[in-house]
Amino acid sequence: GVSVAILLVGELDVGVQDPDALLRNLCGFDVYISSYSEYEALASQLAKPEQILLTPRNLVPCHPTGVMLQWWHLDRLLKHKRFRHQLEKYDVIIKLRADLIFHAPLTHAGLEDIPNGCFQMNSDHSFYARRATFFEALDDFYATLMTKYAYQAETYFDLNWENLKQSCNNTLPPSKMPVADRYELSRYRHIRRDIQVPLQWLVYPVSIYDRNVQTLAANIQTISGKPDMSQGITNKGMGNTVFSSEKFFLLHVINKFPVCRNKLPVIGVSQRRSDLSFASKRSACKKNEN
Repeated sequence: GVSVAILLVGELDVGVQDPDALLRNLCGFDVYISSYSEYEALASQLAKPEQILLTPRNLVPCHPTGVMLQWWHLDRLLKHKRFRHQLEKYDVIIKLRADLIFHAPLTHAGLEDIPNGCFQMNSDHSFYARRATFFEALDDFYATLMTKYAYQAETYFDLNWENLKQSCNNTLPPSKMPVADRYELSRYRHIRRDIQVPLQWLVYPVSIYDRNVQTLAANIQTISGKPDMSQGITNKGMGNTVFSSEKFFLLHVINKFPVCRNKLPVIGVSQRRSDLSFASKRSACKKNEN
């Protein structure tokens, strides 16, 4: 069968869910973690000691916005010599958030037929690919976001339009919503399916952009070679203005690989227990700077 590594990076806050739900869903998978020292108890239940990197929060480098930190943690796993050597042995690598809600058990089903050279994502909440594709897509992402993408919310970046056209064909229209019950849906803080949300946040030529995602996708299909730039650009400043993680993650991946439909049993993340703990985490960097 296919060998699979699960990566958990950054915060391990599970939201309003029972932490046992995460343990149950990841049971049977090899889990690798880069997180903060206060999550040691949960991390030790999820992964073997030699598969865990924990850092005291006050020793983590300060970033212009906290949304960059998940990518710092992921980069640590990918660049750490011992961890990289371990990850090289897997067929498929999956990155998950700890607060994802699983609407069905996570199994190896469907992971055997992942095509080479195609990337699966529900925005930046969950994503996976064949090992070589995963590494090629993400080995330089953290360095690029720090040197190229930060503070560029209104900048137009060239796109691999053929990959984007193929990605729209692969993922739109979306498959039937797997969760329909109103109570179940109320448990979600954010829902993300494939590329729908970040697709609408990219900066586009005026000749291509439309607020309706299906019309936007149809306009993208009309591009042959380079798009008409004569009318300028639009849709500037969507997402976090310092660094829009979802938008630039899609941009970075699309310029290397087309995106295929995400088949993992997740569509979004849990409501938070309290915003108070997150406020204290955001302030930790400022305290460390003083």
